[in-house]
Amino acid sequence: MNKAMCLITFLLLSSCKMNQDFNNLNLDPGIGGIISNGEHNFTTSEMQIGRQICSNLKIKRERYESGSYNKQYRFRSELRNCDDNVWFNQLFLAKISNLNTNGPEYVSSLSRDNYISEIITDQTAVLRQVCDSLIVSDSVSNTIKNGNVKYTLRFLIADNFDRYELIKSQKDSNGNYGPLSAEVVSFISQSSQLGSEYFGVEKEHSRYTACDAKRFKTMKQTWIEAI
Repeated sequence: MNKAMCLITFLLLSSCKMNQDFNNLNLDPGIGGIISNGEHNFTTSEMQIGRQICSNLKIKRERYESGSYNKQYRFRSELRNCDDNVWFNQLFLAKISNLNTNGPEYVSSLSRDNYISEIITDQTAVLRQVCDSLIVSDSVSNTIKNGNVKYTLRFLIADNFDRYELIKSQKDSNGNYGPLSAEVVSFISQSSQLGSEYFGVEKEHSRYTACDAKRFKTMKQTWIEAI
């Protein structure tokens, strides 16, 4: 066998092995372009980013809960339907309210169906359990299961912003998980972006909700400025 044939054989075998390894990862399907990277403990890099996010969110929550923070924020809300058509795109002002017992929230004159009122903190839903675990352990799973529902979380840096991606999936009768929704939030976290009083503010907050097996609707909220 000449060298060319040997090289071709090697490449074919390597390709088969790579495909087999990829299939063995058994990755869950994603939604809105957000793909689950499988169940595992957070890497060292993810832990570092996650701890910084949790710390900034804790400081932000305490600042807002003090009741002395009176600034309003300007956001842009963009909503897309199940066919990916934009049906709402508008700038709006929101103030911070502590009247909700579940935590601080954004309040606007817009209908609540047209913007994301939830303010992400270290005490928010799934993030609360993860943030608490990151304080006490160097071995923390990226996955939380509750009955037939599974939450998979990823910490990363994207476009220079600290970010998390959260996928909510549900197990079907065959034991396979299918995505119900996903949430992606990028946070202000560097002085080169804004002053420290804005650390932990959601620069961009997107929610993807499954309409059916192939389509999803989108709610995207972008922070513009403080007033």
